[in-house]
Amino acid sequence: MVELISDYTLENIIHSSLDDINEQGFLLWILHADKIPPHIGISFEGKFYSLKANGKDHGVDVNSIKSIIERKKITTLIVEMRNEAMKSNINSCFCQYEETVPHEITCLDPIKVILGYPQTEKLTELLKVLVANNEIVTVHGINTEKFEGIVDYDVKAIHTRLEKLENGK
Repeated sequence: MVELISDYTLENIIHSSLDDINEQGFLLWILHADKIPPHIGISFEGKFYSLKANGKDHGVDVNSIKSIIERKKITTLIVEMRNEAMKSNINSCFCQYEETVPHEITCLDPIKVILGYPQTEKLTELLKVLVANNEIVTVHGINTEKFEGIVDYDVKAIHTRLEKLENGK
């Protein structure tokens, strides 16, 4: 059983539709924001990147991700960011990874490097740093009518989930 530490709530979430999203922007995607742990990806100029247990999304058209979110009604936060200095590193950074590896590589690893915060170990830490450095423009909530915040979990919960995914569960 995973011990819940606390909830982390982003201020001023705008309940949106996927049509409201500027897919050309520099975006952090928090998929399954209501789960432990959520899954994260990043996009710029309509191309989506994320590291997964079974591979990666590398330059996938954002519209295909939006279609999955819509069809499956996935609770998603889409964070529009100011930090565009690192956007040129997205493709080259994701080229260095193949998939997540329990106790070694999570979906956060390439993203924290791209954003320039390699010391962060989990999503809530990254979000706190982004807020503190005023790097968030807008947070859009998709399918978030009942969403109350990101559950703050420990790093062990991330690796437990990755082990389950690796074992096909």
